[in-house]
Amino acid sequence: WLKSLTGQDKIVPVAGSGTTAAIIALNSFVYGKVIIINTGYYSKRWSEYIKKTSLSNSFKIIDYNNFINLKFKKLKYDWVVFVYVETASCKKFDIKKINKIRKKLGANLILDATASIGLENNHSLADVIFFSSCKGLMGPTGLGFIAYKKKIKPNNLKDFWFDLKTHSESKYTLGYNCIA
Repeated sequence: WLKSLTGQDKIVPVAGSGTTAAIIALNSFVYGKVIIINTGYYSKRWSEYIKKTSLSNSFKIIDYNNFINLKFKKLKYDWVVFVYVETASCKKFDIKKINKIRKKLGANLILDATASIGLENNHSLADVIFFSSCKGLMGPTGLGFIAYKKKIKPNNLKDFWFDLKTHSESKYTLGYNCIA
C-alpha cells in the first residue's frame, strides 16, 4: 500500500518520528553538491542539520521563487532537498516545477513528504522521500518511513544508527516491527 501511495520501489520503516526518518534518509542518500530549497521552517531545519554534518562540503540554500527562476547554464548538482508542504506556513509548493528544474541540474530529488503523504499527489517524482505515520496517514506517532527508487543506492555507512540497512533489516527490536 505504501509503495503504491508513494510511487517508490522500496519502503523502510524507522522507529521514531518523521524527523528521525529524515536524518537517516539524509545520511543514507545525500552526498556531493547539494541545493536546499528554502520553503520555510522545515527546509531550514534540514539546512541547519546539513550545515552541522559532513553530508556535503558543497551546498547552497536558495529560496523557492529563486529556484523556480534559476538559470541553468553550467549548473550541476547531485541532490535537491525539497519540502513539498510546509505546515508551519500552510503552503504547498509546485513539485512538478521542482522536478523539471532538478532534471536540468542533473540532480536527484529527496523530498520531505511528512505533511503531504496521503494528502497530495506526485510523490513518485522524487527519488527518495521520508515521512511519518501520523498527519496525512492518520496513524500513530512514532513511526517514520523512508521510500526510494531502486535505481538510487544508499551510501555505505559505518554508523549503526544512520545505516539504512540497520532499519531495513530490523537489526534492533522496537514496536515499529509490529506496526510495519
